[in-house]
Amino acid sequence: MPKAKGTPIVFTLYGDDDEVLGTYSRSIITTRFLERAIDMADELENGTTKEVLHSLDQLIVDFYGERFTLEQVMDGGDIAEKLTILEAILAKAGNTIGGEKDGTQINADKTELGGAENNKDPLD
Repeated sequence: MPKAKGTPIVFTLYGDDDEVLGTYSRSIITTRFLERAIDMADELENGTTKEVLHSLDQLIVDFYGERFTLEQVMDGGDIAEKLTILEAILAKAGNTIGGEKDGTQINADKTELGGAENNKDPLD
C-alpha cells in the first residue's frame, strides 16, 4: 500500500551522551491531533508549567503511535524539537486547509489559533 504523501514530521530520541536512540516520523495530521495541537498552543500561551510540558510530551507519544514511552520522551527528547513538532502540526494543517476557514486562522509562526478579529493589521 502507498504511504501518505507530504513531508513527514520527524522526532528523534537521544541517549545520555546525545547519541541517537531512534528517529520516528509521521506524515498525516488527523483532526484529533490538530485539535490537541491547538489546545496545546493555547496552553503554552498561558505560560509553561510542568503540567503543560507533560501534556506536550504525551501529545508526542500519542502522535507517533506510542512507539516509545512518556518517560523516554521526557528523558530523551529535545525541548526545541518538541515545540517544533507542535508548530509543524499546526503549519501542515494550516497549509492543507488554506490557513483560514470560517474566520479562524491557524498561525503556526506564533503557534496560536485566533479568530479573524485577532489577526487584524495593527495599521488599519
